[in-house]
Amino acid sequence: MTTPKSTPASGNNPLPGTGVPRRKITIQEIERLLRRLPDVKAVKLVINDRHLIEQIHVITGFALMPKQVVRNIESALMAKWDIRVDHRRISVAQIAGDDPQFVESRLKLVSVETYSDLEAGRFRATVRLADKATVLPATVEQPNTTSGRLRAVAEATLQSAMQFLRTDLQFALDDARTVTVGGLPAIVVLVTPVYPDDVEPPISGAVFIENESPYVAASRAALDAINRRFSREKQTGHPPHWSYWRR
Repeated sequence: MTTPKSTPASGNNPLPGTGVPRRKITIQEIERLLRRLPDVKAVKLVINDRHLIEQIHVITGFALMPKQVVRNIESALMAKWDIRVDHRRISVAQIAGDDPQFVESRLKLVSVETYSDLEAGRFRATVRLADKATVLPATVEQPNTTSGRLRAVAEATLQSAMQFLRTDLQFALDDARTVTVGGLPAIVVLVTPVYPDDVEPPISGAVFIENESPYVAASRAALDAINRRFSREKQTGHPPHWSYWRR
């Protein structure tokens, strides 16, 4: 049986005829791309001491056959960075439903505290989120207007969440507002996941106000938007370090 060679790097020589050096790609960039493929729940790269890909481990559901997942990974890496990976280095594990690890890593809302400074026209929101036994607060000020108050709570929620991550993912708040759905008031929050080198499609969360305050609903809506994205990032994330050369 022939053992597949480690995936070769594109090299650190300049691009032919340009003199432009190739730049490095981080493990995070590769894992981030693969997590966006259909039916992929989690990704983990194994890199050797020469910064070459030894293994790609993937967890998926049952929507696609493993061979299709492998082809998607090969195509994505080739199209994005001209990286060729031997299919024998890609391992696919299928699970039914949500991985319990993801559920355990989702954030929980502990408290929302607000303060209105009518004289200064400012509104301050402090949100505390918990990840298991760890609780981290974040405070944001906005103009004391209807939209400003909802944005302050939603932004404080996002800032608290980002403190739990060890990656460079940022959650940018696009909008937070009250809407009426089926005659019932609800808070809708729109968030964009942002990396230094990439911007992902917006994600949204919505919560009916019901018997709780609109500020608690705004915080829950922000969590509804990011929690699944947060749990995947936290499970597979790690501090950035160089992993691969690309063209």
